[in-house]
Amino acid sequence: MSQSFYDRYWTGETDKKGTLNNPPVFNQEQFEELFNLVKKYLGKNILDVGAGDGSMTFHLSEKLRKDGHQHQIMASEISPEAIKSGKKKFPNLKFHRDDLGNLSFPNNEFDTLLAIEVIEHILDVRQMFLEFNRVLKKKGYLIVTTTDFNFPKQMIIASLFWNKFFYPTNPHIRFFNKKTLTSVLNDYGFKLINHWWNGSYFGLMPKGQIAIFQKIKTMK
Repeated sequence: MSQSFYDRYWTGETDKKGTLNNPPVFNQEQFEELFNLVKKYLGKNILDVGAGDGSMTFHLSEKLRKDGHQHQIMASEISPEAIKSGKKKFPNLKFHRDDLGNLSFPNNEFDTLLAIEVIEHILDVRQMFLEFNRVLKKKGYLIVTTTDFNFPKQMIIASLFWNKFFYPTNPHIRFFNKKTLTSVLNDYGFKLINHWWNGSYFGLMPKGQIAIFQKIKTMK
């Protein structure tokens, strides 16, 4: 079912009555901003999970290459349609079809794991974060971007935009703020290292969040 849904998501066939029903589109400024924030946490062996068509994976890889950073980066995605699109756009990028709840990589394989606008789409966050922990090396970094449902945003949405944000076909099914994101990842062996707003509404409250976590404990 997840594959079928995200095949429709990547081919533009999802219901448009809600909001956020299209895959995210990143412009050059967003690529640059994210890279500058996270570059010191990008290790040699990198996995980008839920990578979609690989746009973010490719641009981060290109930035690393131009900076002379020796690295290997792979895009992991569940949707064959997204992978098909990505292979046309970025023929030299390595794609791997995978489910976030059952990643087909060895333990302690990666220095850095990227989850860019992904975790809000996943039903079983426990299994996802356990898999993130398993495939990351000890002291490896998890880079997460997701929406930020801070208190002012909660009040505004509840008052004015409830149906738009929580329409039944909306692909976002999990909603995090800094506190809950930090808390749930602490439960699965990660420590918050750094945190930033990812865009804002008139500089008054964040649209989303960018967070760096480090694996400090191997989960059984």
